[in-house]
Amino acid sequence: AIQDSSRLLGEISKERVREYGIPSDDVDDLTEATIALGMIESYWGETQSTKSQMKLAAESLIAETGIGTSPTRSYGVLQTQDQLAERNAQELGVDDYTGPEELVTLEGGVKHGQRNIAQAWDRYAVENGGRDLPYEEKLGMVAAAHHMGEDAPMVAAVQSQLLDLGYGDETTVDGFYGEDTIALLEQYSQERGVSFDAAAARNDCAYLHADLSSCTSGSLENSPVYTSVRQDWKETKSEGKVDPPYAIVPPNNGYVQTAIRYCGKITAVQGRCAYSVS
Repeated sequence: AIQDSSRLLGEISKERVREYGIPSDDVDDLTEATIALGMIESYWGETQSTKSQMKLAAESLIAETGIGTSPTRSYGVLQTQDQLAERNAQELGVDDYTGPEELVTLEGGVKHGQRNIAQAWDRYAVENGGRDLPYEEKLGMVAAAHHMGEDAPMVAAVQSQLLDLGYGDETTVDGFYGEDTIALLEQYSQERGVSFDAAAARNDCAYLHADLSSCTSGSLENSPVYTSVRQDWKETKSEGKVDPPYAIVPPNNGYVQTAIRYCGKITAVQGRCAYSVS
């Protein structure tokens, strides 16, 4: 089981820290995040009834969104998508991914799955103001990025800012960059006179049904409408004094809440996560 392999996990975490330029003192944090997410993906430590409920919830998400379906099937202890593992290796400039058969081994599954986690950790827990966030919030954003796609916390922040500006409702703040969010951005762009390329949005890797083999990254974050939403929020909500958050933990997300609950089980720091689980 993944929680019994602390030495292996520690060594793998050190590799990820080196690959992604993460501060070396984050090794234990990265390891604990990996354990928490591995516990979810493998349903370890839950009763049979809870396992069945969690599996059903995961299958419902797949059916609703297409996440995890062919040709991006997920494998291994961290449920890593084949195309994503290949893309991560290519982006790092290494030729060390041999295919799905590697993902079903403990070492290979953790290694390639943790690349997703490390990438998200660097983006949300190190860069973009993440260094000063509490561990629980970092873990929540990393969990969302791993489960929903690497842009989910950033997308949730934009959705929340749109809501504060009068676009959407509580149900549209979920971290999924789908047609509902594109419709809100189109409405905002038309009313505010800001350009928005919906076709480019649908080809962004953040898009809910993106093809990981051909999508492009960053069209939302680099778009005029993204900059405009953030600037409008700053002027409207803080009189120009406070920048909006770059990312937030998607609210009311069962996967994220479970990650934080597991964090309460395995973290070495008392009180680090909100849930106190014996």
